[in-house]
Amino acid sequence: MLRVTSLCGLLLTTGCANSPQATATNPVTPDGFDSGNNQVWNRSAGYSVHVLNGESLSAQEVGINGLRIDTASVQSIESSVQAIVDAPSDNTVVELAAAPVTVTPDLTVDYTGATTAVPSTFYGANVQWRSKFFISEPRWQALVKHTPIGILRFPGGQERVRYDGKDSLAGSVADDTLVVTTTQPYEYRIAGDDVARFISLCKDLGIEAEPEVNLTVDDAAMWAAFVSQIVGDLKYDLHYVSVGNEPDIKSPNGNWDVLGATGATDAARRGDALTRYTERYLTYQSAIAAVQPRLTYVFGELGGWTPDQLGPNLDVLLSGLQTGIWSSLGSRSQFNPPHVGPLLACSGRQSSPG
Repeated sequence: MLRVTSLCGLLLTTGCANSPQATATNPVTPDGFDSGNNQVWNRSAGYSVHVLNGESLSAQEVGINGLRIDTASVQSIESSVQAIVDAPSDNTVVELAAAPVTVTPDLTVDYTGATTAVPSTFYGANVQWRSKFFISEPRWQALVKHTPIGILRFPGGQERVRYDGKDSLAGSVADDTLVVTTTQPYEYRIAGDDVARFISLCKDLGIEAEPEVNLTVDDAAMWAAFVSQIVGDLKYDLHYVSVGNEPDIKSPNGNWDVLGATGATDAARRGDALTRYTERYLTYQSAIAAVQPRLTYVFGELGGWTPDQLGPNLDVLLSGLQTGIWSSLGSRSQFNPPHVGPLLACSGRQSSPG
């Protein structure tokens, strides 16, 4: 029996079609979906899937070989994680008997073919604006400590965030959720103490910070001050800055409108949005470089990688950003759009695949 646990959206358990594991989800209904428990199963095929959505995504919902993380306290997190680490592992690959196999496998692996080396990438995570209200919670930090995160972006996403300066203080969720008007385009605010808590988290857990500066609303000076707080006041050795997020996406919060993108069709507006993004990026890079030179800038972070969009989008980005130094997460010789990560542009330091 093979049991696989994933934090990337699904908890998948598989087994032989007639095994107890395959039928444990619902012994009466052979195939179906249980919305109450977020379970999807197919008994005849021999699998059950636990869907991790917004309501069920918690440590209690995730198990490894039947063991769960106890999130009641920091101490219980530490002891339950150690119990999982110390537990004997089940065989994950089982050779079937020589008898005829009556079940068609969902997946086969050819161990005789040529192998490809796994790239030396890292685990990254995104902390969006609302996460600022719990990143200092000890139990949350204890859970993150046991996740091999190498880089953390904050405040990541398409939301238009306003930075209120190094001496500003965070408010409540209601206070820091802003009302968008014709003269006030920002959706949320972050304060100086929010930034300090984020950097403290990265320092304490040994994670590279990747602050994101939002350029949908044009204010390079504000984000230069943001970086100045990190490297000057907080004395953090900053290496990465994310500039904008998914400018190619027609997001429901109206980013194209705020960016000023025009065009008769969505394709035309997308091209104009990317052009405006590249122009603004160069202004932001110049302002931030005056505060902290030799940074690695993560640019583009495109949301659409379909074949009809990838080529045109990259043409606009790479020509408009005036850079010949770029790389992607993965092998340059095996450029495969579904697996391409953010493009990296560098100022004064060599780039390498992330």
